[in-house]
Amino acid sequence: MNFLDRLDIAVFVSGRGSNFRAILEDIKSGQIQNAEIVVVISNNVNAGALSIARENSIPTTCLRREEFE
Repeated sequence: MNFLDRLDIAVFVSGRGSNFRAILEDIKSGQIQNAEIVVVISNNVNAGALSIARENSIPTTCLRREEFE
């Protein structure tokens, strides 16, 4: 398998996750092929998109601005 066999996608979110959900549904339906969302990253611990990711067993992380100078 070479790196072109599958596209690993990291999605950056801050809110409800409507764009993230659209990408996820397109992958599931086959409209986007050979791709997988491998992580969802947010700057908002309360972002609804994080819940969507967890419901779909996609790893999440939150990077808050206050953690960095």
